[in-house]
Amino acid sequence: MELKISTENDIRYVEVSGRLDAVISAGLQDKLMDLVQAGHKKMLVCMDQVEYISSSGLRAFLAVAKKVGHDGFIRFCCMQPGVKEVFTISGFNSIFGIYDTKEEGLAG
Repeated sequence: MELKISTENDIRYVEVSGRLDAVISAGLQDKLMDLVQAGHKKMLVCMDQVEYISSSGLRAFLAVAKKVGHDGFIRFCCMQPGVKEVFTISGFNSIFGIYDTKEEGLAG
């Protein structure tokens, strides 16, 4: 897994690549929690380079979202069809904003 983090309009833009399985998800959660601890509670996670997500990956995003609370948000953009299907089947599409493009995700 690789993360690239930048800032766009006061929103942390997080580009994730690789597989989000049980081994990788804990590290992802730690890095996103570090952002939240530093006061960055608005995130757009770009998933165009993620080809697989397990339940551990979903739990990592849910844990970060709970820490963000109502003070911010976690949105997703550019999902691969298989990853988007996992979000839909698990009901995470009703919890998180999922957008087709980066621009839509930033606009919310």
